[in-house]
Amino acid sequence: MIAELPADPDRPVRGWVALGTPCASVYVPVFPPDHVPPALAEPATWWRFAVLRDRVEKDPDTLVEVREVLGALEAELWERADHDARDPVARALCVTEAWEAVDAALVRLDV
Repeated sequence: MIAELPADPDRPVRGWVALGTPCASVYVPVFPPDHVPPALAEPATWWRFAVLRDRVEKDPDTLVEVREVLGALEAELWERADHDARDPVARALCVTEAWEAVDAALVRLDV
């Protein structure tokens, strides 16, 4: 997890959560305490990233495809979180849609 603790009290606290090893995962934005997705508490979410990690460890050549999918997604998520950080409604939607995009990326990777 990466945490951004702004000096300006009017800016929200922002975190970036990866549910696996950095090379086989994606850092997803959260805005605690109000905007943290329920997926973080679901064991199935963590297991999906463990399966992906195990796949990459077993066959390192698969890392190229994993990074192509997750790297592009991560860049989009970070850009959106930067854009939506100041608006509480936008933050909530950002977090919800980020996890939907992560799920879609994992499905694309057959996990």
